[in-house]
Amino acid sequence: MSMRAPCAECSPFWSADADAAYSEALTIYRALSANQPDICLRKVEQMTAVLAIIREASAPSR
Repeated sequence: MSMRAPCAECSPFWSADADAAYSEALTIYRALSANQPDICLRKVEQMTAVLAIIREASAPSR
């Protein structure tokens, strides 16, 4: 179930996978930034990319 409809800019990129990723990232974003209004998918994608870099950098060396 979608948390919100995509904005006009994000619509061409929207899919079920994007919706799931958006929901997860938005939950994280809201936890980190209380009282923020809904944000567009592009901002969530940017934040998710940063989180991926942080996770990769903090992962134990193999």
